[in-house]
Amino acid sequence: MKKYIVLVVIVIVFLAAYLLFTLWNPFQSGKNPEDILNELCSNHPSPKVSEKGEPPIHVIFVLHIEPCMGKSSYMHMGASKTIQEYNKVKRELLWLTYFCSQKGVKMTALFNGWYMQIALRKNDLKYLTDFLKDGHEIGTHAHNICYDDVKDVWHQCNQPDRWFADAKKAIDDVLSKIGMGKNRVMCATFLKGKYVKECSLMQKYGYDIGLGNRPEIALNYFGHIVWNPWRASCVNVYSLCLA
Repeated sequence: MKKYIVLVVIVIVFLAAYLLFTLWNPFQSGKNPEDILNELCSNHPSPKVSEKGEPPIHVIFVLHIEPCMGKSSYMHMGASKTIQEYNKVKRELLWLTYFCSQKGVKMTALFNGWYMQIALRKNDLKYLTDFLKDGHEIGTHAHNICYDDVKDVWHQCNQPDRWFADAKKAIDDVLSKIGMGKNRVMCATFLKGKYVKECSLMQKYGYDIGLGNRPEIALNYFGHIVWNPWRASCVNVYSLCLA
């Protein structure tokens, strides 16, 4: 008996759908999309009170200051090329800061150590102070480079602890001189199978925000960072890797 009742209900539903589509077919000729939308809007009941919309989407810029190593894999701090690179990056940063002020956007700027070293040596800190006062953020971007204080040069190295330590010191020195800001954001690239080092180094050097890091591996495949709301764990488990 139940089977017959279900069958009858299905038949009635199909007949109702057929009649509805026949009597009111939104795809029939003579009705363009605008007419259909107007008809739907006119039949929609107006709310008695204003409906609360969804909150706005907050957009931030993340700026990475990169090293300029060249083919030599060295960046000499006293070289004219390094100073020129600093001035070029500074102009770009000032332009972005102005753009953000016009659009109401906040920015997180992640610096390599070499840039902050030059800013401190030149005592060129006012624009960085203004940057923080405007509500932007300064953090660290650690490449696989280390600082040789004897030769005053940044060079490529295979010591992740030094990547963190040398870059962090340069940024911390500037923030200490300015007297404001907290260096809590780090972006460093680790190859697949070496994620476990990231968590220990982040904790060791007091970083609690990993902006980039593992998602940067996607650069090798897609040409851009892939953001994932469920960040992969800092373990060397293949199933938890992003790439």
